[in-house]
Amino acid sequence: MTQTKTKFYFQMDGTLLSEEVKEKFSLEDRDWRSSKDGRVSNFVGFIIKRNKILVSLPKHYCSEYNLKNHENKFDNKDIRLLFKTLLKSNIEDQFTNFNGREEYSSSYPFTAFYQILDYYKRYGLYNEVENYTKAGYDGKIVWKDTIKKSSPLISNGNLLYVPFYVKKSKENHTFLTECMIYALAYTIQMFPFFIDEKVPFSLPRNLEFWKKKDHILNKLRKLKQEVFKDIHKKLVDNLIHFFDNKDKKGDIIIKHYKFENVWEDLVQEYLESNFKTITNNGPQFEAGAGRLKFVAQKSFNDVDCSNKQGYEFRLDHYYSDNQKQYIFDSKYYQSITGINYKQLSYHMVLQNNGLETYSMLILPTEKEDYLRKHFDLSPLYQPLDSDDNKQSLVIWEYYVNIKKAMMDFAKYHF
Repeated sequence: MTQTKTKFYFQMDGTLLSEEVKEKFSLEDRDWRSSKDGRVSNFVGFIIKRNKILVSLPKHYCSEYNLKNHENKFDNKDIRLLFKTLLKSNIEDQFTNFNGREEYSSSYPFTAFYQILDYYKRYGLYNEVENYTKAGYDGKIVWKDTIKKSSPLISNGNLLYVPFYVKKSKENHTFLTECMIYALAYTIQMFPFFIDEKVPFSLPRNLEFWKKKDHILNKLRKLKQEVFKDIHKKLVDNLIHFFDNKDKKGDIIIKHYKFENVWEDLVQEYLESNFKTITNNGPQFEAGAGRLKFVAQKSFNDVDCSNKQGYEFRLDHYYSDNQKQYIFDSKYYQSITGINYKQLSYHMVLQNNGLETYSMLILPTEKEDYLRKHFDLSPLYQPLDSDDNKQSLVIWEYYVNIKKAMMDFAKYHF
């Protein structure tokens, strides 16, 4: 029987939806938004519909020309890179917006799968150790069993027990072991275009048994009461989540509606891995040279002393020492138009704390990394410091190749 080949369709967050995508995939209202040119994509992720897969890439993953004319340039590496970025970001952060709707949505329990896989990589398959004694001379002698089970002999006036009984142990497969094997083998077999990990075992026999969801869940919930170590309880929890969610009806989806939150994670990793310093001439980056720990979502809640509830400053990436402070902000934009007044106000207020202040917006690009000035305050308007020296105020824009940032993120976390 010939296997049907999977066909991939590619789009980018913020670009116009093609008629083909509208026709072949059942898009929800949240999956698109209106623009002056028509409906544009409003998520990053995947929709899997039988032998068709829609891949919605982040903004600036490639040029729009390449997206429209060279879809065959994308391969499994691109698909796996996006998949790992979304999954890892979701494992580290649970995103929920202000009206309570989840910003990350997945109809398959990939997060539970990766937690089970992590257990397997650390400890192997779950096995219960059975201790027993056996007649022999290789091992630690168990005198209680030796005296009880062996025949006493007298030799040269000494009382001997022959044979000795020594301590042995063996690992036994259990229901938890079989559940692990199924969860790992089934997911890897089902999603080879997402997952490149391999395991040295295949699906268990009696596949009909694994369709009995309620029976499996009842056994797992009972077993949870019988394991004691936290790592084993966590394993059972992930197995319960896996079997409770693996067979949802409809298309398989992985969607992120607020990729700007993921972009913050990517930038945080990129800064701590590659950022060296910043001067009046701009920032300096070097692969692997990062040594600074930036505070993510740094809050300044004492900047407003009005009678009403005070406003606060919340900075995406902040660093300070005895001499200087860095105020960096992630911007998941298609392009920048106009002055970023929020960043300007952050700089103008916080530079009054006596530290050298450097400010930068960090944005994605499909090109090589590049730098440009966002704002440079004219000397006519520069404030004076305590020594009556004018204080410069420059805000930089630094554009990071988004694919490179995703590879950095996946490399350090998978």
